[in-house]
Amino acid sequence: MIQVVPFKVNTIISTLLFRTLSGVALLLVAIVFTGQFAHAQNSSSDDSLFRIEFEKERLLRPCGPGCAPREASNECSDAPNLKTALKLIPNQPSFEMDDVWFEYLPDHGEILEVEAKATWSLWRQPVGMYWLKVKINRGFETLDVVSKSLEISECDCDCVVDCAGITVEAKYPEVQKDDVAVFRIVQREIFSSSDKIEWAVENGEIVSGSGRRILKVRATGPPGSQLRVMAVLTKDAAECRSESELTLPIIERIEK
Repeated sequence: MIQVVPFKVNTIISTLLFRTLSGVALLLVAIVFTGQFAHAQNSSSDDSLFRIEFEKERLLRPCGPGCAPREASNECSDAPNLKTALKLIPNQPSFEMDDVWFEYLPDHGEILEVEAKATWSLWRQPVGMYWLKVKINRGFETLDVVSKSLEISECDCDCVVDCAGITVEAKYPEVQKDDVAVFRIVQREIFSSSDKIEWAVENGEIVSGSGRRILKVRATGPPGSQLRVMAVLTKDAAECRSESELTLPIIERIEK
């Protein structure tokens, strides 16, 4: 006996129609997304609606303490500001500016004025390349995104190094074998509290005063040799390397 199974034509047609419409919708979404992605990739191209113009394409960091620009120039004299004016210029002079507003997105620093003409401040930023990205909006819609880089470099400076300078002196011109000799640092300039002295000796051993300005050393070398003491100011500028040394003859010990 053959059993007749009801065939639900309406259900199958509805399912096929739903799958077809879903496929079309996904295809449309992919096309729109691809177009938007391509637009974002080319947003800074020649087809952009706007371009960014900097008053200064390069900013210069100021000379440090004790330094001055090697050649007097307006760039170096303006260096402490580390900022530049900028403006957004439409590539098409007839572009309609109604309801257009700009969103500034610098990777460092800050925008001091938010208008078509603005100032980008990069105060305290180190040497390097920096980027400014700007979104051009109308209402709630982003029309375009443009970006431009700016370089910070050092001024060409001449620096005068202030060398502290030290001299080692001894209390006596000679030392007996196994006696203690006293040395001191005479400063040619005022030291700061953070300045340190490194001592080194030959034919002797330090009794006290390591790292300080007065050093006591026991003469351990044989009579006829030299007790040599060397001092280095560790925080002095590398160009100076203030150091001094002194030698004392070691003589026979005089028994009392």
